[in-house]
Amino acid sequence: MQRVHIGDGEFVEFEGREVDLWEGVVDSIDPDDQFGTTLRLYEGPDGYRVHEVKWALSPGGASESSLHPVVGYWGYGAYTAEEVAEKWGQYFPTL
Repeated sequence: MQRVHIGDGEFVEFEGREVDLWEGVVDSIDPDDQFGTTLRLYEGPDGYRVHEVKWALSPGGASESSLHPVVGYWGYGAYTAEEVAEKWGQYFPTL
């Protein structure tokens, strides 16, 4: 069982195991808006999920975390291997 933080003191629990990890810096158009990012890929009985944590590298910046894919208003689904390759393949090229 995995339990991941998604912000504002909220957590999501799901069956699965971590199968890959990517850490790095994500640039934006504004050089002051660089974000450190951690992406964790989980594989479960119903497919794959990605937990994303981003934090501002500039002083005073906030952090945020989310679980993908989001389905509906507050629901969470799962990706197929093909969907992970399409959407997240640059971070998880071995899937």
